[in-house]
Amino acid sequence: MRLVNPNGEAFDLQHRSVYTADDMLMLKFAALQGTGMTVLLDYLYGDEMRSGLLVPVLPGWAPLGMKVLAVFLRGLAWCRPCGGFWTS
Repeated sequence: MRLVNPNGEAFDLQHRSVYTADDMLMLKFAALQGTGMTVLLDYLYGDEMRSGLLVPVLPGWAPLGMKVLAVFLRGLAWCRPCGGFWTS
């Protein structure tokens, strides 16, 4: 995983995965069980950060070049707000 610090310097973090999932909520639950650290979206950890259950590992650092995949079910009506992503 490539990370960037607050000064813009990049660092390649070498890690060994002990748990993988394609569901961020499951990754959050794994972290809450003490499995290790994870990267989560802001809205998934707010309550746990405020209560002290989860703590930042590298404050100010962020993953560099993370991929985002947006999908929708074929055949459903087109999502008008989403259309801007493909037409702009």
